[in-house]
Amino acid sequence: MNINISGNNQMGGFRPGGFGMMGGNPMMMMMQMMMQLMQMMMGQMGGGFGGGPMGGGMSPGMNPGFGGGGIPGGGGFGGGGGCGCGGGGGVPGFNGFGGRGGSRSPGGYGGNDSYVPGGNSQAGPIGNLGQGQGADAVRWALGKEGISESNNPGAVRAISRGRWQPWCADFVSQAYANSPGGSPFGHQSSVAGILGWGRNNNRFFSAGAAAGNPQMLRPGDIATWKSNGKSHVGLVTGINENGTFNTIEGNTGDAVRRRTHSFGAGLTGFVRPRGQMPGR
Repeated sequence: MNINISGNNQMGGFRPGGFGMMGGNPMMMMMQMMMQLMQMMMGQMGGGFGGGPMGGGMSPGMNPGFGGGGIPGGGGFGGGGGCGCGGGGGVPGFNGFGGRGGSRSPGGYGGNDSYVPGGNSQAGPIGNLGQGQGADAVRWALGKEGISESNNPGAVRAISRGRWQPWCADFVSQAYANSPGGSPFGHQSSVAGILGWGRNNNRFFSAGAAAGNPQMLRPGDIATWKSNGKSHVGLVTGINENGTFNTIEGNTGDAVRRRTHSFGAGLTGFVRPRGQMPGR
């Protein structure tokens, strides 16, 4: 921000942006100087919050979720890459990625932040997880239950390796990375990466096979949903007598939560990173 000072150091010679000083009144001169400086600062910040570095403009009434790119904040996700749990990409806004503009409900599933597959929140005790790396990965994940983008942005960013992106696949990757033996599929930030690894290494079985025999599921199996360009993953924690299964998931809304799902609604299948595969 450049301020041109011209003249001979007299009080009436300071003319930032073309403002003249009237009558030599020191108070008036000070007020005019302050007003002009404020205008210049607003201009540097993007035309009075209407564009430029801060994105496409604030929504009326400070509505969370700025248009355009948005400015960094602490809410849920919209972006289109990564696990694909939302919509339009861009830099994060207060309660949703700015991406395509519009606001999000904090922690909600509406708008472009919609592809958390249908299911119910799950409460109550977890059954016996048993032994094995899958069970250990679930235990690590359960220890993160409740952290959210809104309340614990630093913890979430640690899971996604400092990136502002959808993080359900990051969460699953970190769960295995933090269990004995490490992650056999490395760190994947996309559902496609986990699913591709499972298929390429014969560690995948279909949703149809699991629906026909839910008893084949084991703690730590990675449930994958991939449908119409949208995707999500979670870790299986157990099964229920009514033919549903339970999970612990990251980026469910904007948090780590336990959920209960059916075998429909876009479920692709399951990846079992380690352990004996069903029917083999």
